[in-house]
Amino acid sequence: MTWLQWCSDYVQCAMLNGNCKKMIQHKDVVRRRIETYLKRANKTDILLKDVDRDLICGLFGYMRNYRNRKQIKANGGKLAAYTLVLFEETVKAIFNKAVRDGLMAFNPVQELTREERFHAPDKHREYLTADELKRFLAVEPQTFMEEVVQRAFGFSCMTGLRLGDMQRLRWSDIKDVNSVQTVSVIQHKTKRPVAVPLNALALSLLLPRPENGEDGIIFPLVKKPDNVAKYVRRIKNKAGIEKDFTYHSSRHSAATLAITAGAELYSVSKILGHGSIASTQVYAKVNMEKKVEAMNLTNGVF
Repeated sequence: MTWLQWCSDYVQCAMLNGNCKKMIQHKDVVRRRIETYLKRANKTDILLKDVDRDLICGLFGYMRNYRNRKQIKANGGKLAAYTLVLFEETVKAIFNKAVRDGLMAFNPVQELTREERFHAPDKHREYLTADELKRFLAVEPQTFMEEVVQRAFGFSCMTGLRLGDMQRLRWSDIKDVNSVQTVSVIQHKTKRPVAVPLNALALSLLLPRPENGEDGIIFPLVKKPDNVAKYVRRIKNKAGIEKDFTYHSSRHSAATLAITAGAELYSVSKILGHGSIASTQVYAKVNMEKKVEAMNLTNGVF
């Protein structure tokens, strides 16, 4: 089997496994980039088992120099660091599956040095403090949709659910688990299951359930994320919160608030549905930075 044939099989497998449309499109773009590179290198017939670190280095070099004509005015069309990191992760996943299926002995991406791989710059994850969240939820909504977004945002701050999952959340997703009300869903983005016990605040933010017990959408949010963001900005401005944050900041807030309150990293990673605890450790770093900041307040006092 050639590398290109395996890439096509990988995309087909993603479709059969129910990956979302956006993820399938991304994987197919990666396949096309690999195909273009192999055509340039005159190696379209290379077998999957013969792909080595040198070929991967060449592919990554091609991507570093790739220019998106549609965005030529933005940084000369150069691909963003996060785009390159995602490209590498997908290439790595393609080979990981080949190794699992017994088609390769090892993943050639793993042989690259740190300098040869892609890296994303440290990203600031905006979050709300407990006081800011209280102020956000204390705003008197002027419209029904403003109330829906306000309640949904607060619920996400308590559960870590993404906007996409909140837009699909139904009453049947709220279950009684050992006498504890728990939200249990399959994450739309990752397809991984997550179950989060609901605290008193989360329960208070649920909209009234229909008297007929109909299994409907709990938070009837507008579909477009940009429109949801407009309501978030409107509410945060009324609350006098100067931070510039989006709906997704509720997920960062859930992690930061839990860790600040003393929750273990492992537990928080399970609440967020992270595949690796390494993804959760960034929030521990934020918490430590706040502690250092607090301790530095005493500098010069003694």
